[in-house]
Amino acid sequence: MAGVALLLVAWSTLPSPDGVIPSLSDVIARGWEMALEGRLWFDLSASLWRILVGATIGIFCSVAVGILCIVPIVRASLAGLIELTRPIPPIAWIPLMLVLFGVGDSAAIAIVAFAVFFPVIVSIILALDSIDQDLVLVSRSLGADWRFRIQHVYLPSMTPTLVAGIRLGIGIGWFSVVAAEMVGSYGGLGYGIQIASLNLEMERFFVYLTAIGVCGLIMNAGMLWIGERLTPWRKGNGHVE
Repeated sequence: MAGVALLLVAWSTLPSPDGVIPSLSDVIARGWEMALEGRLWFDLSASLWRILVGATIGIFCSVAVGILCIVPIVRASLAGLIELTRPIPPIAWIPLMLVLFGVGDSAAIAIVAFAVFFPVIVSIILALDSIDQDLVLVSRSLGADWRFRIQHVYLPSMTPTLVAGIRLGIGIGWFSVVAAEMVGSYGGLGYGIQIASLNLEMERFFVYLTAIGVCGLIMNAGMLWIGERLTPWRKGNGHVE
């Protein structure tokens, strides 16, 4: 909060280079006007809908593939394909998605799903590797069936790494959907930035930038909160109690 306050003070007091950056008061006034017009809420809801649907699809697909990776031969078969496509930036797939799905929600959702998939699948694989096999052997020797082992051994061991992967994936998906909206969607925060920049509406441009930053901050805080609730045995600094 201190850093945010320092940024706001600097923005409101320091002179703008060549008058390019509008004053904080002008941006607030323009944002209020856009909110009353309904345009800001329309673009915000469009982006949030795309990230929600795309992230859900990406997480579901990564969990499905992660379950298959429990089988060693399947994991070995998929490892090369995953490592080959994982380094490709999600926004590099935008032209292909536009050809496949056309301009609109579908292309942006596909980009988000693609962006979320790889961080989550990598976190699942790392989580599988990090499971303490001694705990598995002890639970089996004490007569625990496979349901008990999944609930009390596998899931608690995998949850911290999985939540971190989902958090990272949603962050990558958020800036990917903004990039996709700038070139292949109608409506959305990225679309609003593109239109504002083309029309040199700098107040509107900074309103959209601020909205993107605030939404990203809220989503990150939400994932941290969810992670703390799912892993109550861990502290916020990552050390196990």
